[in-house]
Amino acid sequence: MSRHLILVIDGPLQSWGGTAPFWPERPTETMPTLSGIAGLIANALGRDRKEPLDGLADAEMHVRADRLGQRIEDYHTIGGGDPDGGIPQTNQRNWSKRSDDAMITRRHYLADAAFVVHWTPGPGLDSATVAAALNAPRRPLYLGRRSCPPALPPLLSLTDLTPEEAFQTLPLLAEPHTDHVLSEDYFGEVAGNATILHIPCQSLGQPGDPNTEVRYDVPVTFNPAQRWQQASHRWIRNYSLPFTSDQCAGRGRRGRSAMLEAIQKGEAA
Repeated sequence: MSRHLILVIDGPLQSWGGTAPFWPERPTETMPTLSGIAGLIANALGRDRKEPLDGLADAEMHVRADRLGQRIEDYHTIGGGDPDGGIPQTNQRNWSKRSDDAMITRRHYLADAAFVVHWTPGPGLDSATVAAALNAPRRPLYLGRRSCPPALPPLLSLTDLTPEEAFQTLPLLAEPHTDHVLSEDYFGEVAGNATILHIPCQSLGQPGDPNTEVRYDVPVTFNPAQRWQQASHRWIRNYSLPFTSDQCAGRGRRGRSAMLEAIQKGEAA
């Protein structure tokens, strides 16, 4: 049985587009999508966009939101500056269609968000191969969009822990009193480390189960010629896990070091 990968998805900006049409507005989901993580790993492996998505589209993914971040909107104009009026230029060095005016687009991002992803490849792809590729990626990695590089390498560890065990074992990649809202009894809770944080998570779901919804984020192809092909779907379950404020390990390398130490202890237990 293939081992699991623990990924830390942390960066100044992220954008997980889902199935929304590209023009004129491009929203983002609240958590990483299966297609977005598949694209990140496909880049690490150096796969061509026209290759089949074996082991990626049929992967199993669970997500914990250590920091949900803030939604921001980026304002764009495209076209209107070419003498021939075309927008936008393609990689074949020609213009896709004529336009007399610039096109306004708005793209949405998550700023300062951080997620823990428990990811298991599908049949035909070995987790050790993916881990090696993430440690030495063939192409630059990004968090949903090319303008969103990760703050640190995404791979935390290979593990045999289940999603539930991993999410409960790993401390949060967050500062306790700045990244999460506390109750009105701030000083009393801080003194006793009694602040309860309800951390959102997504896991596999079944139709009809409580708090379960359909998510159209299973990629069919990354081929640019079939860019508008409809994605397939999966069922996800939304839930939360309780943490106390002293389970926040901090941000950046300090938090990741604490996470790695915790997962090593969890596997040894």
